[in-house]
Amino acid sequence: MTRFSLRALLCRTLTLALLLTLLPVAAATAEGPPRVSQMATVTQTVGLAQVAVTYSRPSVRERKIFGELVPLDEVWRTGANEATTLMVSHECEIGGQALAAGTTAGR
Repeated sequence: MTRFSLRALLCRTLTLALLLTLLPVAAATAEGPPRVSQMATVTQTVGLAQVAVTYSRPSVRERKIFGELVPLDEVWRTGANEATTLMVSHECEIGGQALAAGTTAGR
């Protein structure tokens, strides 16, 4: 192997390593900054049905929430960014109300 080809190989290797290191950073900035209020999904099998709840949790961020920002006799809202969604794979009944299979959202 000549000195030139060794230098070219080293340069290509370092370039590839740099690209692989920066790729996750570029992908994260393409989606925007990280959210303060985190998204989460909870999935459970109930009988034959799959049930999933997707929600975002409002961040407390060192605030006193209950008793100050939100009175103790009120419910804190269910979603921080997007509406909370409920997905059921089969028709079911919740609280005596029929619910068709699919996804529904609420605020």
